[in-house]
Amino acid sequence: MTDDEFAVELHPGDEAEATALLEWAQAEGVPLEPHRDVAALLPLVPVIGGILTAAAVATLMDWLLAKDECRQAVDFRGDEIKFVTNCDIKDGKVFVIANEGQQVTIHDVPPLLDITAVAKQAVTEGAAAAKAAIEAAGGKADVEARPDAK
Repeated sequence: MTDDEFAVELHPGDEAEATALLEWAQAEGVPLEPHRDVAALLPLVPVIGGILTAAAVATLMDWLLAKDECRQAVDFRGDEIKFVTNCDIKDGKVFVIANEGQQVTIHDVPPLLDITAVAKQAVTEGAAAAKAAIEAAGGKADVEARPDAK
């Protein structure tokens, strides 16, 4: 992996969403596939992953939001970027997990936002720095306490 590549793990809400995601990825040339260790469980636990460039990650986020405005969570706290899609809530919001028990809620995602840079910034510099970057790109965001923070 290079500095411009990221291990991405996506958790679509169900098998239909996983299938749509894989079809889109194939059509766009984005290298995503079901994780080999859970491919047999795809109907029960859809987990999709791949090594993507920052540009591919941004394209992926744009598609996920435009497709059906499912709520997204982006977590860069580990070695991988994790995306969690929740289509039970269709409000178009993106939650970026930050350090110190905070998250950044993006209410209006600007079209050219580099979500990987924002996710890294949220973890390394904090939620306020990520919020400032989102707003500088033309988006609207709030800093909040993470529900899972103790």
